[in-house]
Amino acid sequence: MGLTIHYQFQLRTKSTTRVQALLEKLRQKALDLPFEKVDSAVTHLTPEICSNGLEYYRGSDGIINQPRATQQLFWFLESCPCHRTVLPWAKKREITASVEPSEAFAFHTWPGPGCESATFGLARYPQEIEAVYKPADDDKFNTIRRKDTAKGAAFDFEKWRRHVRRLHQNASPADQDKLPTVMDDQQESKRMVPTRLSGSWQLSTFCKTQYASDPKCGGIGNFLRCHLSVVRILEYAQELGIEVKIDDEGHFAPAHYSDDYQEARAAGRQPTFVDHPATHSVSTLVKECSDYNRMIAGMFGALKDSLKSQGTELQSPISKYANFEHLEADFHVEYGDKFDELIKSLGDIAKEAVKEAEKRAKKAE
Repeated sequence: MGLTIHYQFQLRTKSTTRVQALLEKLRQKALDLPFEKVDSAVTHLTPEICSNGLEYYRGSDGIINQPRATQQLFWFLESCPCHRTVLPWAKKREITASVEPSEAFAFHTWPGPGCESATFGLARYPQEIEAVYKPADDDKFNTIRRKDTAKGAAFDFEKWRRHVRRLHQNASPADQDKLPTVMDDQQESKRMVPTRLSGSWQLSTFCKTQYASDPKCGGIGNFLRCHLSVVRILEYAQELGIEVKIDDEGHFAPAHYSDDYQEARAAGRQPTFVDHPATHSVSTLVKECSDYNRMIAGMFGALKDSLKSQGTELQSPISKYANFEHLEADFHVEYGDKFDELIKSLGDIAKEAVKEAEKRAKKAE
């Protein structure tokens, strides 16, 4: 949690040479900006490297222990989460499968102390992937008790039994042995699933810049250096002809947010989120960062105090700020009488999360 720049790249081309050339120009631009570190070259994750899938390179200890190019694949997938495609037989439950790239070009940067690394690159993805099908995951055999949640779905064995019976009734005697039985509701099979990602090179990732504002890292000055450097790279990518979609929580670059959040909540309705153009206002960016610091300090303090009695210790980068207690107090003043209610609300949510985690840990034993 923290002030973040979300961004997406898209480039429609069949030329890998063009992709690599554009990213090299982008990397050169990063070298001209005050980034703390920039990769020495654009890494090419070849089809041969990507075709095996990340699990192929993972050792028994779960660590990627292959050559640097493979380490870069792991780094790319970690910093640019894989695309997810919804399984066509589980749309209501929104069960998804991971889509790893079939080829990628990327370079990594570190804007500065306290800031997350920022990855810039482009990847192409396969037209389809192999996914595991289980009747227990199929919407046809599930009753959705709670709208739009997999947790609220329950497998209806009677629906499955009727389905199997119809299959056997309509099949010839020679095909009977090939059909599932009522006891095969957990049986797995492989199916090909379209990804709808082919036709362009893409990237979707983010960079959290807020904690660059830690006084130990240089405060607001360091935050501005990191945040504005990332934004400038994104704007330069647009100048190079790459389609770029930006959602800047600092409201300096284009952003997607609600103007009626508090009014909507008070009226009991959903807020309206709309796209906003870039402000290029440093004062607006500084205000958003300061607001985030106070909000997270107050919320973290509330959660920490609420869970301390249970022996649960929470950690957060905001607690390491030298002015953490001052930020927390400012949040308390801003929310006034609502603060105690907020503490209770956050505490109840956190307690339930802890209980749920403990239950899962016991089941795993």
